[in-house]
Amino acid sequence: MTKRTRAAVVEFNSDLAVNTGRDGAFGWRVAAREIAPPVFSVLTFLGGLALLASAAQPALPDRLDALLRMWPLAAAELSHFLASIVGMLLLIVAGGLWRRLDGAYWIALALLVAGAIFSLFKALDWEEATGLSVIALLLAPARMILGKSLSI
Repeated sequence: MTKRTRAAVVEFNSDLAVNTGRDGAFGWRVAAREIAPPVFSVLTFLGGLALLASAAQPALPDRLDALLRMWPLAAAELSHFLASIVGMLLLIVAGGLWRRLDGAYWIALALLVAGAIFSLFKALDWEEATGLSVIALLLAPARMILGKSLSI
């Protein structure tokens, strides 16, 4: 085996070891590293769409009455407006999660939590708040999987 061929084999084997894990088999960590960014990106995008769609719908009358007994109308309207902004920002940040940007991870996590809070304060929409909270809880431990520590 010539020196050039040996170098090519070593390079091929080292690439293979990096891509398949320590034991040479395609491990779950490698699979999670590859599939996590698109999955979290899509989930974040869907959370943003849910916030925007619920902002376009009128609140349920009984929930709105219960909310107005606890909060003034101005606070509910402000939460409604802020939830719309959070929804739009989630649509934008989803692209950063797809590209594995660390800044997008932190922003998405904060926006998901804020969206859940605003959903409760705008119309007591606990279903939407639960969905956004679940996405945030799934995203929280995934920082190591998402990779690059680049900022937006």
